[in-house]
Amino acid sequence: RDRNWDPIEFRRKNLLQEGEVTAFNEERDHVVSGKVLDELESKLPFSKPDIEGDEWKMGTGLVLVNKHSLAPTASSAIIKVHPDASIELRYSSDEIGQGNTTAMAQIVAEEFQTTIDKIIIVRGDTSVTPFDQGSISSRSTFNMGNAVKMACADAKNDLFQHASQVLEVPPEDLDTSHGRVYPKGDPDAGIEITDVFTAAIYESGYFLKRGGEIIGKDTWVMEAGDPQPGKPGRVNSFYSEGAVGASVRVNLHTGEVKVDQIVGVFDVGKAINPKLVDEQIIGAISMGLAGVLYEGMVYDEKSGRTINANYSDYKIPTIHEHPVVVPIFLEEGHPQGPYGAKGIGESPTVAVIPAVANAIRDATGHRFKELPITPEDIYLKISETE
Repeated sequence: RDRNWDPIEFRRKNLLQEGEVTAFNEERDHVVSGKVLDELESKLPFSKPDIEGDEWKMGTGLVLVNKHSLAPTASSAIIKVHPDASIELRYSSDEIGQGNTTAMAQIVAEEFQTTIDKIIIVRGDTSVTPFDQGSISSRSTFNMGNAVKMACADAKNDLFQHASQVLEVPPEDLDTSHGRVYPKGDPDAGIEITDVFTAAIYESGYFLKRGGEIIGKDTWVMEAGDPQPGKPGRVNSFYSEGAVGASVRVNLHTGEVKVDQIVGVFDVGKAINPKLVDEQIIGAISMGLAGVLYEGMVYDEKSGRTINANYSDYKIPTIHEHPVVVPIFLEEGHPQGPYGAKGIGESPTVAVIPAVANAIRDATGHRFKELPITPEDIYLKISETE
């Protein structure tokens, strides 16, 4: 800004390009930073709010984010087909509010072409659920989603093996939807999944020899290392790319900050559930907003005890402080993600903090390097230069 460079053009000239090698010594592919920046630019300039007096100064800030998800990593899933055509999914990814349970149920329903009410979820009980590395690093949709798809394919293969004995059709020529198994392209010639069980058990004893269950399981593994001979190693599953713009007002007399609008643009590869993606972006931005302006632990210098260990003194933004948030997602598709999907959980939080800090810098002319940026910090910094 001191050189009067346009913030968007400055970033566009320095964008990471396809095939460039990162600080991880990793060759980048599927780079979409330019597209998210273009989408953010199309939403600018921000609408200007009514300024309440001469003491208020408006500022805008933006930031690009390019967040990686860890590798090596692994996720496992188990699928069980029941005689009533319900499909049971067992997996260990934690549901921590991100909509993991809904997304995984949708994947199973899609793979079996059935309704979501037919999906039974068993999760988080490691006595009966298989391994997962955890709901960390925005990895669940990408990694567990792949494991669930693979387990569904394994279960369908088992289902078709049994059904082929009844229909006298090769397993590879069978398909399933809405609780039925049938020759591909001819649903009317098929049978109910229930009939697969009863025919196999009572007529041929085939199930009894196999244990009487239709089960599929598989593990998705994202290896680290060298994906191609002679090329840099891979240390990430995928990158979550986005751009965030923030519009703020700062009271130059008191240091008070009002955030008016935040626009967040992120590539999610493919939205398994668009509504959940919107809510993920809004929720993550809210969390970042709390971090940049409000949340901060205060300790007694002598005893080291926390002074503000309650929600009366530990500040978080309420609905009154919350700005208008415009969530936008692109669906550029990731070749290794389930249906092209990848994670979105953390990158909005990462991005909104410097975006708001940049907007405060634009309004006040001062750079703040410690969080949270409080009215007191702003007031004192402005006072020092007057």
